Amino acid sequence: MRRPREVNIVIGLGIFSFVAIFLYWLAWYAWPGLVQSRSPSDTDYQIYVAYEQAFPLADGWLAIGQETSPRTNRRCLLYT
Repeated sequence: MRRPREVNIVIGLGIFSFVAIFLYWLAWYAWPGLVQSRSPSDTDYQIYVAYEQAFPLADGWLAIGQETSPRTNRRCLLYT
């Protein structure tokens, strides 16, 4: 049975967003100058970093959902 094109698009978008979120946070911690829009010499740098550091857990939860949702959708299609 062939999956509809729309389902393949949703699966692809879920995988793409999972990879994009993972790579962003990898770059944030490994190469901060690559993704940070403020430099350490800016007066509000500490506030900026504290604000950004509030997001890894939420983004992780989002990435897990986006990665597992296409698998669940794929399984559901097998039974319809």
